[in-house]
Amino acid sequence: MRYVSMALLSCCICQAVYAQDVEEAGAPINSFFQADGVFSQDKGQWQVSTDVDLGHSHNTRSTETGLSLEYGITDNFQVSVEHMPYARYKDKTTGERLSGHGDTAIGMMKAWHNIGGSPNSVYVAYSRILSTNNLEGDKGKDSNDVAITMAHDLKRDKSQQMTLQVGREFGGNAQVTYANLAAYRKVAAKQVVTGEFNWDQNETWVTPGYYWLVGKGLDVGVGVAVAAGGDAEGHKVLGRLHYEWD
Repeated sequence: MRYVSMALLSCCICQAVYAQDVEEAGAPINSFFQADGVFSQDKGQWQVSTDVDLGHSHNTRSTETGLSLEYGITDNFQVSVEHMPYARYKDKTTGERLSGHGDTAIGMMKAWHNIGGSPNSVYVAYSRILSTNNLEGDKGKDSNDVAITMAHDLKRDKSQQMTLQVGREFGGNAQVTYANLAAYRKVAAKQVVTGEFNWDQNETWVTPGYYWLVGKGLDVGVGVAVAAGGDAEGHKVLGRLHYEWD
């Protein structure tokens, strides 16, 4: 009985030490490239992000931009707004072009970090996607997006982490179920490599990436999404820039 008590006490001490370590650490990056991670903003913290995706397939060239703003209401709850200010698509066969702006999403996210002092975290997210784009002939319908993401720290200092996200977009013109498996590893003081497997019922992509942690809240990333199944074709070059401040 004494040995069981000592084992339980040791377990509790280890969990307490782990919880203290991860509380002091914090994730080195703010986002993956196509998947979501457990990276909520702290209370009173803002983050602005800009995205550029350059797509190239056998028949089409595309440019898509994104702009988002996040704010931490508490250390575990944040709100966000996202918009696609510009998109352009060109059919290389016919020369036909289509350009304009995309939809707007208003969202919220609740996170449970390192549950019970463990290396496991969970968050749930909801977004209302407003059909504000002028790319479609007929105005589309507003839709909803619900997702749950589970993360496991591979290192106490959060220098390595794996995540699994499962979600569904519904209520609009299309119903889409998706899943993303992602991981990152900090390979140097200011360098992080990422890898993703992005799937939905229409397309599958494999997305390696690299982030440079510039400092003072600024991160810059470059990734490449390569078609791996479904209707996905060609590749996309992904550019990311994140800046956060209190």
